[in-house]
Amino acid sequence: SRVWLKLPLLCPAFPGSVIPCQGPTAAMVDGCCDVQPAEELPKQRRQSKKDDSSVARRQSSADGVTSSKQQDPSRVAELYLLETIPAGDWTKAAEVAAVLEQRRNDREVCRSAAKASERIACQERGLDALAESGVLQSLVQVWQTHRTDTSLAVHVHNIVARFWERASNDNQWISLPSQLSAGKALLAAGQNEWLGEAHRA
Repeated sequence: SRVWLKLPLLCPAFPGSVIPCQGPTAAMVDGCCDVQPAEELPKQRRQSKKDDSSVARRQSSADGVTSSKQQDPSRVAELYLLETIPAGDWTKAAEVAAVLEQRRNDREVCRSAAKASERIACQERGLDALAESGVLQSLVQVWQTHRTDTSLAVHVHNIVARFWERASNDNQWISLPSQLSAGKALLAAGQNEWLGEAHRA
């Protein structure tokens, strides 16, 4: 049980009088004694604890989402697939396209897919496969979504540079349906550097 100390407090309004203080603290207000409510401090403490708990719950929720994403078995398998695609392996272009379609909002997966696509594009057949499977168009979309990711942007720009270089040296190649569709998607992105390369082609 709580025990209150009754301390004598002289009140200026009534000289010689002694007023017992019933609270833990007392203050002078407008020349007279004023007993502060005892519940005010505990209420502030409860509010502070409530705020701290809310912050902790939000942080725990964010950590849980990140942890769940990292432990997703299918995501881990897709990242492994992308990281192990060898240079020039055009047979994996369709799989890269499927991963980009499903994980376009996942920055890490998109970065890994762009890196794998650049390895595939190091050979002409690989570049053909990227255009035919729609990977180039998907890369443009994820680049626009994750513009602040420098690594992803570098991989995409390198692939686009190879595309326009090939187009400038082979008019028949750029006239093929898949390549023509990919070229239009690159132009629609509005990137000045890509537009310049297209004009040169």
